[in-house]
Amino acid sequence: MLHFDSGTLFPRHLRLALAVLMEGVKVVPEQYSKALDEAFGYIEIFLQNNKYIAGDSLSIADLNIFASITNASVLVPLDEVKYPNIKRWKKLFESLPYYNIHKEGLEIYKKLINEALS
Repeated sequence: MLHFDSGTLFPRHLRLALAVLMEGVKVVPEQYSKALDEAFGYIEIFLQNNKYIAGDSLSIADLNIFASITNASVLVPLDEVKYPNIKRWKKLFESLPYYNIHKEGLEIYKKLINEALS
């Protein structure tokens, strides 16, 4: 699952983030939103029969993929109706004691992206 993050999810998010932050893109191009939505779809499938990303125990993959999903969702909002397994998993993750560490960084990232998009 770490390979999925590093080879699929994170690069799709990174391409879009760089376009916004470095190239001045102000509207998310459809090809980027479709690519991220496809990656979200794979994660939804991974979570069908698992409590966490790689099984029934929290792993480093959950930490990585949670960060990638929440950061990517700043640019391409996650449809929680379309992806109920991801919604459930996110709520589970948000209840963990170290979620606040991630939340601090996410808020900084949101501010940076919103400034770049405005």
